[in-house]
Amino acid sequence: MHEIRHAVLRYSREVAFSAAEVYAHAAELRGTWDSRLEALVVHTLIRGDPDESLHTRMDALGWKRHPALFVLVGANPDEQEAFTAGLSLRQQAMDIADDVMVGVSANRLIAVIGTSDSAHADTIGTRLAGACAPNKPVVIGPVVRSFAELPSSAQAAVCGFQTAGARRTCPRPVHAGDLLPERALSGDAQATAQLRRLYERLRAAGPVTADTVEAYLDTGGSLEGTAKQLYVHPNTVRYRLRKAAEELGWDATSPRDGYVLQLAATVGRATPESL
Repeated sequence: MHEIRHAVLRYSREVAFSAAEVYAHAAELRGTWDSRLEALVVHTLIRGDPDESLHTRMDALGWKRHPALFVLVGANPDEQEAFTAGLSLRQQAMDIADDVMVGVSANRLIAVIGTSDSAHADTIGTRLAGACAPNKPVVIGPVVRSFAELPSSAQAAVCGFQTAGARRTCPRPVHAGDLLPERALSGDAQATAQLRRLYERLRAAGPVTADTVEAYLDTGGSLEGTAKQLYVHPNTVRYRLRKAAEELGWDATSPRDGYVLQLAATVGRATPESL
């Protein structure tokens, strides 16, 4: 009887160990499959030509329909250890985001982030910057609301990463929307379209506002020069510029914002509809 009990126990242990090995192997295969699927999704987003399978693949990875989605791009701190760098980025992201997907492309680390609030993007970007190569750009793509819009966030972030070096003092992290001039000058159609829309908003604010902003920019930011050109008092110019900043969200009296508005005016005036 003792021998039978001993044999049963030994058999049970062997079954348990075998089952554990099977489950471990299955988990390993699942992890490898997930990594490959993530890499495929990230590559699809960067290319900007997602097909109908994008939603299916994201569902297969267990992604939920988050109200805020965005793509972050930074430099790979160790190109020889891309897997380790990607794993570090993933671990940090999982502590602060609801969902994360990581891909490594050449010298870039790319993270797709899902979160419950668009206001979290800055906090997440600041935290994840530590997992990227130091002294290199970290760019946050626009926050979007659906999987279908993710390619636009990915493309903006990638182009921003490629052109951030053109901005002499660039914040880290920086939003792709704060690199519109650099992206537009590099041929980014998305950034050019945003600048064109900004100029349209300026013109829609009325001829008085538009003429004041453009005159101010054309005179190199001179209140007196603008006032003389428009035959008004400098205080009137100051008031109009303040109102324009409130309407547009871009302040012509700020050197950086003024540069964006100047390029927006150039792009806007150069479109066939404006000629």
